[in-house]
Amino acid sequence: ASTQSTWGGHVDFSSEVTAALRLSDGAVVVVDCVEGVCVQTETVLRQALEERVRPVLVLNKMDRLFLELALTPDEAYQRFSRIVESVNVLIAQYANSEEEAARLAVDPVRGSVVFGSGLHKWGFALADFARTWSRKLGVPAEELLPHLWGEHYYSRGTSSWTSSGPATSRGFCKFVLEPIYALFHMLCDDVNSTASSAAAHDEHPDTRLSRQLAALGVVLKNEERALPRGKLLYKAVFPRWLPMADTLLALILRHLPNPAEAQRARVAVVYAGAPDDECARSIAACDPSGPLVVFVSKMVPIADAPGRFFAYGRVFSGTVVPGMKVRVLAPTPLTAGAEGTAPQLCLDEHRGIQRVVSVTGRRLTTVERMPAGSIVGIFGVDSVLSKSGTLTTSPTCGGIKTMRFSVSPVVRVAVQPEVATEQPRLVEGLRRLSQSDQMVQTTVGENGEHVVAATGELHLEICLSDLAVFAGIKLRVSEPAVAYRETVLMPSEILALAKSANKHNRAWMSAEPLGSDLTMAIEEGEVHQHQERTERARQLRHEFGWDIFEARKLWAFGPDDSGPNVFVDTTSQVSGKLLKESRDSLLSAFASLTAAGVLCGEPMRGVRINLADVRLHTTAACRASAQLVPMARRALCAAVLTARPALLEPVFAVEIQAPDSAIGGIYSTLSARRGTVISQEHKDGSPQFVIRAHLPVAESFGFSASLHEATSGKAFPQCSFSHWELVDGDPRDPHSPAGLIVTKIRTRKGMSELHVPPLDRFLDKLGSAAPNPRSALPPPAPRLPPAAAATAAARGGTDVAAALVVRAVGPAGRRRRVSSHAGISRSSGG
Repeated sequence: ASTQSTWGGHVDFSSEVTAALRLSDGAVVVVDCVEGVCVQTETVLRQALEERVRPVLVLNKMDRLFLELALTPDEAYQRFSRIVESVNVLIAQYANSEEEAARLAVDPVRGSVVFGSGLHKWGFALADFARTWSRKLGVPAEELLPHLWGEHYYSRGTSSWTSSGPATSRGFCKFVLEPIYALFHMLCDDVNSTASSAAAHDEHPDTRLSRQLAALGVVLKNEERALPRGKLLYKAVFPRWLPMADTLLALILRHLPNPAEAQRARVAVVYAGAPDDECARSIAACDPSGPLVVFVSKMVPIADAPGRFFAYGRVFSGTVVPGMKVRVLAPTPLTAGAEGTAPQLCLDEHRGIQRVVSVTGRRLTTVERMPAGSIVGIFGVDSVLSKSGTLTTSPTCGGIKTMRFSVSPVVRVAVQPEVATEQPRLVEGLRRLSQSDQMVQTTVGENGEHVVAATGELHLEICLSDLAVFAGIKLRVSEPAVAYRETVLMPSEILALAKSANKHNRAWMSAEPLGSDLTMAIEEGEVHQHQERTERARQLRHEFGWDIFEARKLWAFGPDDSGPNVFVDTTSQVSGKLLKESRDSLLSAFASLTAAGVLCGEPMRGVRINLADVRLHTTAACRASAQLVPMARRALCAAVLTARPALLEPVFAVEIQAPDSAIGGIYSTLSARRGTVISQEHKDGSPQFVIRAHLPVAESFGFSASLHEATSGKAFPQCSFSHWELVDGDPRDPHSPAGLIVTKIRTRKGMSELHVPPLDRFLDKLGSAAPNPRSALPPPAPRLPPAAAATAAARGGTDVAAALVVRAVGPAGRRRRVSSHAGISRSSGG
């Protein structure tokens, strides 16, 4: 049977969807048939296709079509058809090929689309009605089924099918929706209102209803027969006629792959080792007798053991049994794989498994063994595994790649206990919180404060509630803050020189914009640290216009060896031996600066650092790390400050659904929070409008409440990360908008100075400053999406500021409207 996991659809919990998809063979995508395809629907489909997880579709809340909107059967069909078409467009957009898009497309005729009401527990597939009508019409269900969807019309007069014409009814309306509508009105309409229609049949309405229920095979209990006509009777009858549980089970069994089939298709995506090694072959075959490979996607708190967790994951290969010894591998980088040779960090070589459980909802059942293809809970590894990782018995296992999240922590608060003596309990609570949640990040600031970062307001609220439970204390929480990024807008005007403390070593460096295309490629994992050097150099040369010699001397990405900043050696007359011995010291300074920039200690994004020249002492003691690291950091800071530094703020994409009467309140609320409306569309067949806008994350706190108040509760917003946008003004000017933010951040972090340090703090002089030969080169031309270009034009032209408005663009230039992961999570971890 297929392995399934279920999570909610709120954008703040997209990380839970990602964790579930890594463990699953198929995805049941639920779409509200009133609201249609929304931002989060696109995000879930994109994640599923990236993980090679087959999707099927459930059109939910069908009861609202006749309870609230009172749509005719044909109007309801048109709405269903548009949703199915929209989902297939998204599948075609994110599929790897046209063949894959055609294979994964959802189709009601093939049975990969289910209609119904999850709340009221009823649902159906077209095949259910095809079987029912085949018995009445004497037509094989296989012949009738294709006529129940699309432009197929049934003629009552000739009892035949036609493409259109008078006195005809669409097959879906005639044989599916009309029976549903008729029974609904029979159950819910008042007896007096149905008496006239029943008189034509010369029978009492109750008698007619009883006869109809008997024909459908619906048997009610005595207390249910006594229910008056209305929603209670409807809720009793419809689940017995069209049970949703049976329909969903049939959908999963018939249209989602079994573990062996799914792993054969997914092994190239999830496994980080060589494609032909023992573990890869065993994973592809879902072999229960192969080497054990278990991927842990989440650590779950144990209810009766405070402070302890069990590992929740999937057995990709082998069989896990209590008492066996396993190797615990740290999360494998996304960029590792067949072409990369990233070493696997083993956290424990001989960790014993204490207990193995089967996880069914909240129920844990102890089992003696769990074979490949199963979801499993494992006790005994929480002391070495923090969030996720791989458990294996193979000494050569390459590990399962870590998950690529579509959201990232951009909202921060500082926490402290109300009673100072309870600080150790807070530290322990933060450790437990970090272990229990994939996306939460806990750090300690320069002033010693503990910072909790979450993906949004709702996620932050839940994290703080969990922290209070884990720590068992009352907390004092600061006002929310936002994660920013530091960047540069132009090449350095001069080569920044810095000398070591002993004056025996010197380094000249420059900074320049990396270019939006390459920045996005790094964040998407298309260019990364673990590529073969010559292959990466060719890619940089052909796709991004780099000089081939400089491309071959790209030393590092930062921060964390995967961020969207690069360090390039452009030296020409430096001793290779001395430079090689000093490389680690230079890169240590680079990693430090890209993780905490010179402006206000925020991570850097889209910056290329060039090592133009270096003078190193021949004596090893004179060029120790204690001399080179501070020198390199000062040169890096000076290079950034001479390259027109700037600040980037995160921006949400907001989708708001509301009636015409609420549009004025929406515009006024967005305008008061620096929001920019991108589009406004009317939803066909509905009084609702869809407004899409950009909203700075810093202005999003309390946005839903303000919008609810301004529209009397008629507007419903959905926010997801969109892009990074330049903050107006020079961050070195304390009176500019960017400078005010820098001052606020430096104050919050407890930095020694409230403003950006002056350039002469870092820049040493050796006669006259050497001009930077690269400053004459124009910065790389970024690729602007249409919406960003329109926004820039509305603000006065597409200048360098507009060039920094970046959206995620996938392979082959496909647009990704929801791109929080591409915009933030792989740059630094916020």
